[in-house]
Amino acid sequence: MLSPGSSWLALLMSKIALSAGFTLAGTAAVERLGPRIGGLVVAVPQLAVVSLLFFAIEQGLGFAAESAFWGSPISSAPSGRPSWWDTR
Repeated sequence: MLSPGSSWLALLMSKIALSAGFTLAGTAAVERLGPRIGGLVVAVPQLAVVSLLFFAIEQGLGFAAESAFWGSPISSAPSGRPSWWDTR
């Protein structure tokens, strides 16, 4: 958990740097490995891991564990309708 005296600016900058780093690493993987293998690398939810890390720092390990438990199955479950349906 964050203490009241901790630097929120340092935490914000680390969020930006880690998110940008994962995005750039995924882009480099696609360029280096080709679209098929690179697509598999990019399809892994790396940014979900980053957000869970910061949930643990800011809200505590219990909140991060519950978010990981409820977030992963719900976000990856098929909705039962075509993807273009949501754009109406």
